[in-house]
Amino acid sequence: MKRFLGCLILVQFYACSTRTNSNPSLEYMPTQSLLEEGVVAKFYKHNDKARGGQKKTDIGYRKYQLMGETLMLQDFNAEFAPTYEAQINIAGGQWITQKEISITPGTNLRLNSTATEYSITDSIHLNWNGQTARKSKSITQYGRTSNMDDHQTSKKDTVYESRPAVVFSGVRDYSRFMNEDTVTNEYKWKRIYAQGLGLVRFESNSNEYKYAWELAELLSMQEYENRKNHGMHRVGWIDTTQVLDKNSKFSTCHHFDKICDYYNDERAVFKGKKGAIRALLEEKLDKSKINGESGYLTYRFVVNCKNEAGWFTTEEADLEYNKKQFSEAARSHLFEIFNEANSWISLKIRGEERDAYVYITLKIKDGEIIEILP
Repeated sequence: MKRFLGCLILVQFYACSTRTNSNPSLEYMPTQSLLEEGVVAKFYKHNDKARGGQKKTDIGYRKYQLMGETLMLQDFNAEFAPTYEAQINIAGGQWITQKEISITPGTNLRLNSTATEYSITDSIHLNWNGQTARKSKSITQYGRTSNMDDHQTSKKDTVYESRPAVVFSGVRDYSRFMNEDTVTNEYKWKRIYAQGLGLVRFESNSNEYKYAWELAELLSMQEYENRKNHGMHRVGWIDTTQVLDKNSKFSTCHHFDKICDYYNDERAVFKGKKGAIRALLEEKLDKSKINGESGYLTYRFVVNCKNEAGWFTTEEADLEYNKKQFSEAARSHLFEIFNEANSWISLKIRGEERDAYVYITLKIKDGEIIEILP
């Protein structure tokens, strides 16, 4: 995961660079040296459609790169395909949008990706020096025109995971025009930037939808490229020679290149979902095994078409998103709980039971599991 060990070695995300007093936003981004090199934030993206009861979590990535006074943003989906680009001038503390592009990744039906540039009128993305700002833009894709009018309505100091942070709040008016029909929605949004980390949480809510991004990991460009280009062409690929259960008889029903990735609309799940996972941990957890532990402990594994789980591996970070190692007692104990659970429900696509990658992240603070993600 995050291979940044602090100022005394090479670089770190928080305090070791010189900040420009005239630009308050830089205090709430990764260090300038990292921004100039390029740094990637991995997000869990939660989509909760309130009326339909549909809940879904995807993985997404955002690359930051500072070029002079221009902050380049690039978003990627779970397949590492680009979905969005922006150029933002950050001089003086107002983030002025210079250019935005929406990218539709290619698919089996549409082999080539398509990129469409937004038409921007008002251009202040965020105002770090004041309470209010406005950005208005429109885009026409596939015969449909969409207008988005963002109003920043407040900026407040706050605290995020014990570090200084700034929370921006606002409203977006979103209108879609297709043929003679017009659909208009209002969204309330919130963005939280934490010292040394950049964007850590984004929320957008309407009467029908609840949508949130949650920072899961910060990656150097080298590590991001290693993940993107591991050669197996699978987002969740697991090296079976390095798994916790290498001596088990677990196997997939199909070839490993047919294992379904995280970003499919349907997922392999734990019977009873998150509530049942909490109940399992309450029943089986020996708290002495995680006493004093803090951080994010992620178990990645496969659920095969027979509802069996295997090929467990971990990704581990502290609460500052730096790479760490949990104790062997904590890692092994929690692995045993998940490994022995017989409540997995395999992924089904068009009536066929499939193998699928799965992940569970436990957020632990001072020996207590305080959150289960996604």
